[in-house]
Amino acid sequence: MTNETSATTQPLSAPPSGPQGETSRAFLPMLLLAVLGIVAVPTFVRMPLTNDAETYDLQADIVRRGGVLYRDALEPNLPGVVWVHLAVRSAMGESSEALKIFDLLVFAGILVLAARLVTLAGGSRRTAAWTVLGLAGFYLSQSEWNHCQRDVWMLFPALAAINWRVETRHRGRTLSPVSRFWCAVLEGAVWGCGVWLKPYLAVPAAAVWIISQLMAWDWKSMFAEFAGLLCGGIAVGTAGIGWMLYSGCWPYFLDTALHWNREYFAAGRAHWTLDRFVPMALRFFPWFGLHLFAVPLVISTCFKALTNRETDVSDGLRFRDSSRTPVVIALVAAAYIGWLVQSFTFQHLFDYIHAPGLLLAILLLAAWSVAAAARPVVVRCAWLSLAAVAAFWSPCLQPARLSQWSACVRGPVTPALRDRLSHFFNPKRQDLARVAEFLEKQGVSGRDVCFFNSDFVGMYRQMGLLPPTRYTYFYETVRFLPSHHDDVLKELSASPHRFVVTDVLTTGITPDKMDRLGPDGPLEDAKAQPKSWTRGYPWIYPAVFRAGTYLVHRIDGPINALSLPITSPQSGNSAVTVTKSEN
Repeated sequence: MTNETSATTQPLSAPPSGPQGETSRAFLPMLLLAVLGIVAVPTFVRMPLTNDAETYDLQADIVRRGGVLYRDALEPNLPGVVWVHLAVRSAMGESSEALKIFDLLVFAGILVLAARLVTLAGGSRRTAAWTVLGLAGFYLSQSEWNHCQRDVWMLFPALAAINWRVETRHRGRTLSPVSRFWCAVLEGAVWGCGVWLKPYLAVPAAAVWIISQLMAWDWKSMFAEFAGLLCGGIAVGTAGIGWMLYSGCWPYFLDTALHWNREYFAAGRAHWTLDRFVPMALRFFPWFGLHLFAVPLVISTCFKALTNRETDVSDGLRFRDSSRTPVVIALVAAAYIGWLVQSFTFQHLFDYIHAPGLLLAILLLAAWSVAAAARPVVVRCAWLSLAAVAAFWSPCLQPARLSQWSACVRGPVTPALRDRLSHFFNPKRQDLARVAEFLEKQGVSGRDVCFFNSDFVGMYRQMGLLPPTRYTYFYETVRFLPSHHDDVLKELSASPHRFVVTDVLTTGITPDKMDRLGPDGPLEDAKAQPKSWTRGYPWIYPAVFRAGTYLVHRIDGPINALSLPITSPQSGNSAVTVTKSEN
């Protein structure tokens, strides 16, 4: 990913020799991108949705049925992602493929914006094409946990705002103060739209603005620009709050934010452990190593921005010239470091939270490669080495996955195919299909079933059911929000549901002990009580059906006690008592 012009014969900011020549030189990366799309997109579209996407689909469905968000579905986040799911499902249908196609469209927009930043930095079309290939190769090779996630979607408004800032800064000397204000209003509105997806986007937004001000040293325009950004953000925020007031969810949102979220975020920080971090880094291999190169580059860029140091153009860090190369590098670096701060400091240790930071690392290093034309051999060798390892390691290029390509294109799409395409062993969709078949034979409808584990949350929409309580992530609510157990029990006791579905693996029951419950299929009122949980709902109720590791419990009495974990959330639950009662 290096600039094709020689630093000694042509300035990096010089225009390309001609569109036809540039397109012909970009043929190889464009061809490889097309091949990657043909190979990876069919399997990508057929991959199962993760439980986060299923949850937001469920919440959108509840709203469409006349429910009230936060009141009828507990949600610790802002409603922006639910708005997206409402729009997508209304326009594109209810299938998982529809949401995956929308995800690809959003990511295509991210690729276009990233390519434009590379060209604004002085890169050729070929360089931009190689960058797009790298970004697409990373994203398409990742697990379904990273797809259809608002953290990745936030990159679209973020990169759009950065593109706009680069353009307005380049034209800054010709803009009047009023024009600068309105340009800032538009940028603030774009950032504001992203904040509705997740408020943490405010951190990289602030970093971009601060670095931009340090580069410009134009204190007179700073206040007008800040006022414009604030006005744009407030306008979008007011519109969103208006929807919340109109829909009736505003008081319930405030209750969630003030009385529930503190424990939710504390639980996230409790999971920042080495034994969780290392597997995540390995799942991102070899891309996670890019942080080792991107972070020092950010430090160097910020230092030179602070000192306003004049350097050679090949370093890409001259801050008082007309070239947009240093502007692009500095702003992308600011967004990258801001993203790392918010993802590593405030959020959970989940893959999808850290995927956007790696995408920004790829973009930052690609933009820097444009300015590193004085060292083309070293830079090209580094990129080629990364590409070779990534291609060898990529799941989407493994023979076992490629063998499913024809089924993904022609169908039928079965639970077995979804299981083969998934990067994770749980949930087993073939076993869930058997659970659904059993429940349908029992004539379930409405709120008759509680799916205890979050891995099953998509079963509500699949079976046309609604959660019996507002706690759609029931297991996580019980486990990580201990001060609200009375609230959960009260609502659970009033629920008329007849069955609850559990996954014995999440409660520590090992496969050898599962066999004591009986074979797959109908059971004779077997009971399985983890010793590290108190007695109560759901395990005091007999399991009447088993499919793999999943049990269907029949609620045969009042719900007077909620089973709670005795051990801390960080520790495992290995002990279990298994009994079988007489009919």
